[in-house]
Amino acid sequence: MNYQKMNLGFDNQINYKKLAIDFIKAETEKEIDSILNKHEIFADDNNWRNYGDLDNNFGTIGNQQSDSTLALVEKIVNSIDAVLISEAKKNGIDPSSDAAPKTMNQAVEKFFNIQDGKISLLSSKEQTKLAEKINLIATGSRQNPSYIIYDKGEGQRPEDFPDTLLSLHKSNKDKILFVQGRFNMGGTGALPFCGQKNYQFVMSRKHPKIDDSNNEWGFTLVRRRRPKAGEKSSVYEYFAPDQKIVSFKADNLDILPDSKSGKYKNKINYGTLIKLYEYDITDRTLITFDLYYSLNRILFNMPIPVRLVDARNYKGDLTETTLTGMTARITNNPDIYNLIEKDFPISEDLKIKGLGTVHVKIWLFKDGKEEHFLKASEAIILTINGQAHATYDRRFFTRKRVKKDWIKNSLLVHLDCSDFSKDVREDLFMGSRDRLRTGDKLSKKLEKELENLLKNDVLLKKWNIKRKEEKMKKTLEKKAEETKDLFQELVKKNSEIAILFGQGKKLANPWKIGDNEDQYEGKRFPTYFELINPKDGKKNCPENSYCRVVFETDVENEFLDRANDPGELRISNDSLIKSRRLRNGKLTLTVVPELISLKEGDRITIDVELDSFGAAPTFVDSFILNITETDKGKKKKTKTNKPKDKNDNLNLPNISLLEKEDWPEKWSEDSTILIKESDKDLDIYVNRDNVNLKRTLKTKKLDQSEIELYEERFKIALGLIGFSIYSQLEDEQDKEKVIQKTTKPISQIILPLIEELGDLSDLM
Repeated sequence: MNYQKMNLGFDNQINYKKLAIDFIKAETEKEIDSILNKHEIFADDNNWRNYGDLDNNFGTIGNQQSDSTLALVEKIVNSIDAVLISEAKKNGIDPSSDAAPKTMNQAVEKFFNIQDGKISLLSSKEQTKLAEKINLIATGSRQNPSYIIYDKGEGQRPEDFPDTLLSLHKSNKDKILFVQGRFNMGGTGALPFCGQKNYQFVMSRKHPKIDDSNNEWGFTLVRRRRPKAGEKSSVYEYFAPDQKIVSFKADNLDILPDSKSGKYKNKINYGTLIKLYEYDITDRTLITFDLYYSLNRILFNMPIPVRLVDARNYKGDLTETTLTGMTARITNNPDIYNLIEKDFPISEDLKIKGLGTVHVKIWLFKDGKEEHFLKASEAIILTINGQAHATYDRRFFTRKRVKKDWIKNSLLVHLDCSDFSKDVREDLFMGSRDRLRTGDKLSKKLEKELENLLKNDVLLKKWNIKRKEEKMKKTLEKKAEETKDLFQELVKKNSEIAILFGQGKKLANPWKIGDNEDQYEGKRFPTYFELINPKDGKKNCPENSYCRVVFETDVENEFLDRANDPGELRISNDSLIKSRRLRNGKLTLTVVPELISLKEGDRITIDVELDSFGAAPTFVDSFILNITETDKGKKKKTKTNKPKDKNDNLNLPNISLLEKEDWPEKWSEDSTILIKESDKDLDIYVNRDNVNLKRTLKTKKLDQSEIELYEERFKIALGLIGFSIYSQLEDEQDKEKVIQKTTKPISQIILPLIEELGDLSDLM
């Protein structure tokens, strides 16, 4: 039925094309109210239809994403799905058939001829051209923006709206494997963030190459109707006189906002346009800044780029840009070598029993270069098909089982969970795609595996220590050498202290600043690949444990997962391999017999191929895996008689003074020291504004050098005493509380005692 002009029994006739344009150009709820008040048809509740044809739809729609940006992302994801489905249908492929692609990457490669479906391989110009298919446009005011999401996807016929764009809990995409949408509700998550009345405009027209029969534009307005008498909750409903979507004829509409003029003048002729009015979003600045950064983190690996346009009054600023996702944004950044530390990114495929294989990629940004790439609450991002489904904040890196405190602000970790089965995804992630199921066994197992990886990775350990040393060097630059000499002399002259350090915890020497190791320079393609452990090609592995097999090559670290010309590693009996790691010329495979229930006496041959697809020879090597009896414990290491210089090999803690402005929470002038342990290091912080130290300095007439001497005496003496107490405490004790309690009375007498004995004066 054509509702372009329809006599409704009132004094006026409605031009639905004009009405649609009025809705699109409206920027506020007040303007929408004004339009509704002009036409009596909107006042009749019978002309509104429940969203999803459900009386109690408020519970479903109002209980989704808790963050408005995440809800907005669902609109973009629906547009990406629409474009991919459109391409399938244009190519004569039933999206739910066996002939259709099985993944998003396969779909992008097939429909857009992009290698491996990676848009990072495209030039900036090519990315921008492809992004024309989906636009996110900010309109209205700076403080209360509205957003238009427009895609050149398949579009929908007016009569299909109730079963597609305005449906809930229907299996529209459930059998389409190459799209993100599954639950048929994510697009509604944005409604509660649309002003006070939750207005949303929806307009669509079927792609003419897919269906050109009676091809009209359909449109409607969605609103939240507050509960009437006797109703328990609000209801979301949309305009549908006679329960049908109104429509009008038009081949083209000059209705898309322009970023330069702000006018609604750019042409569209098919696809879907949605407008969210007065959208309550955190990032209210220019769309190409804060919101751009947020969307890149959430849409980590995008199958199709999106054009971001700001049509508000931002003259002279960058009002358009292309959203490509975090991976492409980092990979394509021309300044990448000044952003990322030289050893990164690093990758590892981690096989987790009960979950599947997760692909882990880690970036370490240079100190101070992480701005606009990292967010404290989204330091670890878990994705499916490129979209974030859950995150961990950076406190994860400071966990006792991880201990990466010194690089926590610069780490970005991506966990690609796309290979998890559908059942695992449903059990692990919430349908809102914004968090894990808390307390779930699978999530705990995933956390444990991630903790182990982050804790034990050699490069992360190296950079954690390196960052610590660099930061401590800056902090102690003035006093470092003086304190080192004093400390070493003190150790040499006191055998008890030397024994303490020689037998205590193994601690890194804080005075050894810098990294002198040779830098690995891998080749783009390998020239050799050979087994080095085991050398004889036979590996024994306990049936209840694991073993590692190492190959040597000369290829760069990113060879297997780089965006351009990646290689491939093929392993027979791949189900045995828990993880693989290509790092600095060594390919390490972690083999776990329990993964396929191998038992003592089993013996299998494992073939390993490294393929460069013609750019270099395909290398093949193999080893024999012998499954041995249960590992009943590790053998004790044999002692060597190699002499050691006790002073040169001492591992000394770093002791530094802590200013009042840097005090931890609950510290006061009576507080003494704080000891923090990370990796294999101890950091000891002594209160520079301790009341006893201040009292001593105040009562004496001292010049600056003498003041520094007293501070050094206080720092070293109290630090050593605190360390000796710390080393005797059990893990279950409240170490911080015990140390504070025991060192407070000592801080009252330590300086007079040192001065009276004169030991440190002699050293000076």
